[in-house]
Amino acid sequence: MTASETLHSLVQYLSGVAIAYIPQREDDSHTNLEWSIEHTSFVTGELDKKGLVLGLDALDLRLWFNREELEFDFIGSQHGEVLRWINQSLHSFGLEEKDIFSFHYDYPSHHWDEMKMVVEMTEDLHEELELHAHLRNTSLLAIQEVWSDIRSCVWPHHFDTGILEVIQTEKGELLKSISAGMGIPDELCDLPYIYVNGWSKNS
Repeated sequence: MTASETLHSLVQYLSGVAIAYIPQREDDSHTNLEWSIEHTSFVTGELDKKGLVLGLDALDLRLWFNREELEFDFIGSQHGEVLRWINQSLHSFGLEEKDIFSFHYDYPSHHWDEMKMVVEMTEDLHEELELHAHLRNTSLLAIQEVWSDIRSCVWPHHFDTGILEVIQTEKGELLKSISAGMGIPDELCDLPYIYVNGWSKNS
């Protein structure tokens, strides 16, 4: 798999935890993640009232909690081991056990249970991961340059770094908006790309 495909698959663990522990929001924003330039990581929202978050280091491919310096290395690890480590860690923080791998959206066709290993690190993959992190940093900085007052997020299903600015609403219904961000390779483009898109309900 490419770096984008690997990371897209692995962030599903973060999103699954967010879905289980963050109160559901109507706009589904409880599922999304933040990109941290400081930690070169994807990070969940706060999972408890004490600010607990779960992160994925995009270079070393390891999970981490921002409490007690708990870390888990994805390299050579099996799906079941990942789930056990997450559950044990959450339990140690006083959170009740929940299903942390259940989704209401279509996630990447990555068959965890059918694979012996979650991921293997190669020199090519490491170089791709460094480029991916650089592109995330660049896109986030570009977005913040224009929309400094809007939270940028990573959506786990599309895996884009993006923002949404509401232009017009009526009785709580969105009528016009502008979205911008970085998209990963898809049917539109074979390479990561920057996009700006205007949307109107009536056009």
